[in-house]
Amino acid sequence: MLKKSHFICFFLFLICSSVAFSQEISPYYHILKKQDSTLENIGSYDEVYKELKSLYLNQLDTESYKRKARLRNKFFRKMNYKGDISEIALDPIPWIEKNYFVTTFTNIEEAKSEWEIYLTAQKEDRLENEKYYKLQVAALMKFGPKIIVSLMEDIVLYHPDKLKP
Repeated sequence: MLKKSHFICFFLFLICSSVAFSQEISPYYHILKKQDSTLENIGSYDEVYKELKSLYLNQLDTESYKRKARLRNKFFRKMNYKGDISEIALDPIPWIEKNYFVTTFTNIEEAKSEWEIYLTAQKEDRLENEKYYKLQVAALMKFGPKIIVSLMEDIVLYHPDKLKP
């Protein structure tokens, strides 16, 4: 069970960090922040949860998401990072430059190239699944992180097969 909770925490970190720091998502945040009435109109917790779950399960089936997940997993495996991934997940290149000798990248240019390919795949996923990401931001703003934690627990417990890219 501890392993499952670590997975949920890491997964939640990836989602929340992309919401908080991604240039692709930040416009959604600013639009919603300016239009507080939008937050009131997204529905009740149960309605939003149901819609988020549906959109997220659909996202997990898209090729853009699967490609992004495969690229992310491959990249982080090649890093051989043994610490708390949340410390470097947003920009792992500085860590790779300092710790190249422990990675399995052929050279630093390969790492930078693969990171750029991953970031492009991330943008493609965000474009294809824009409705999910917009609702995710609105849900976080209106209900806090609990709604995303509950959603991730639900997916891990009842749809674990969907999490394999």
